[in-house]
This record gives sequence, structure tokens and C-alpha cells, in this order.
Amino acid sequence: MTKSPHIEEPAERSTELVEALVRKPGKRLKTALFRGLARSDDLIRRKETGMRTETADPRAQMASGNWFDAADAVLERDRIHAREVMLRFNADPALSAEERVDLLRGLFGRLGEGTDVSLGAQVDYGYQTFMGRNCFFNFNCTFLDGARIEFGDDVWVGPGCTFATPLHPLLARERALRADADGTPHLWERNLPITVGNDVWIGANVTVNPGVTIGDGAVVGSGSVVTKDVPPRTLAYGNPCRAVREIGEGDSIEGALAELGLA
Repeated sequence: MTKSPHIEEPAERSTELVEALVRKPGKRLKTALFRGLARSDDLIRRKETGMRTETADPRAQMASGNWFDAADAVLERDRIHAREVMLRFNADPALSAEERVDLLRGLFGRLGEGTDVSLGAQVDYGYQTFMGRNCFFNFNCTFLDGARIEFGDDVWVGPGCTFATPLHPLLARERALRADADGTPHLWERNLPITVGNDVWIGANVTVNPGVTIGDGAVVGSGSVVTKDVPPRTLAYGNPCRAVREIGEGDSIEGALAELGLA
């Protein structure tokens, strides 16, 4: 069961964080960011005071695979919270390795024992990302987790990989952000889950698209764009990614290790 994210923190914390981030850049950037946070906080106040009827459970609708309003104020607050956590995870030099793990455990749906997430990681929500035991995620991986992203045990992921669950309308008029007369924004989106099995190796700069399953023991070559399922124990690569061959005992390096005295 997906745990509830921490969304009860006051709006002032978000504003203070952004102020610290934009202290050096120009006034225009600072003003734009403050306006964005102010709008999010105003929308949440509208929901809380009954000024506007909104989706009863936007998180459940987001996870359903159906079209939903991604501009919902509750979801925007979730995204702001996730950015706060990941900013601290990536940029706070005072944090120990154990404290970084604790931050992720408080945000992610699951972070298995022995799993290592390198710096530069980013998430949309965090609570839809589930990582098994003894996984390794190299630098700058991105998890757009509007739907569940699940990794098995002993998964290796190279730097710069993206796991993207969102889909948007193909027609521009339906894809564009629109607003009601009172300024309330709406943005249509749907999400499909991504599943990565046990003992998978994903090379650098791979993009995994919505709805994809990568089977146990598969290897995905660097730079691949994965749009379809990858069968278990298969070597796959390319754009679009295609299964090239099965992985078997002929790929063992046991003999080479023995010759080096390492076996």
C-alpha cells in the first residue's frame, strides 16, 4: 500500500527554500518562482475552504492509469515537497550517507536494504518509486513517478537514466495548459507503470517509457529508448530498443577469471 507523503508543511517553508535557491539569480527568476508557489498555496486554500470542488482523491486518480488533472493543487504540493527533499539530498554537504538514506526512505514508496542512489537523482513525487534490495543507481537518474515505478533486487542502473510514466494528449489544443476564469489551471495527463525485474542491468542514458516491463536478468544497452517490454535474460539495445539475443552460459566470464587467478 502506497504510504501518504508529507504534505502538511507550511507554505512558508517552500517560499524560504526557493528564496535561498534564487538569491544569486536575477529578480525576474525570483519573482516567477514566488508567483508559482503563491498560486499553488492559493489553490490549496481554495480546496480547503470549499471555494472550488476538486477531485476527492487526486493521488488515486493519478495512479489509476486514466486521464486526470495534473495541475491539481494537492499534486502540486506533493511535487514541491519532493523537490525540497531531493534538493537537500543532492546539495546539503552536512548530510552523512545514513542521513541521505533516511531522507529517501521518508519520501520513496520503498528503499530496500543495501540500495545506493547516487547524487543528482530527481523525482516527481517519490512515493510512487519502489526500489528493492542491493540496487545501484548511478548519477543523475530521473524518476517521473506519476504511476508506480518498481525495481526488483540487484538492479544496476547507469548514469543519466530516465524512467518516465507520464503520457500527454497528442492534440496540441488538448495538451496545452488551460485556466478557468478564476485562474485555476488544468493540465491533462495519464500515467502507466514501469516495472524492472530482479538482476537487471540498464546502461547509461537509457530512457524507459510508460507502461514498460523489463524482465529478470535482462541487460539494456546504453542510449536505448525502451518503448516495449524487454523479455527476461535478454540483451536489448537501440532506438527504439529491440531484443538482440538471449543471455546464457556462453556469456560467462568464469574462464577468464580463472586464467587471471581471480576465480
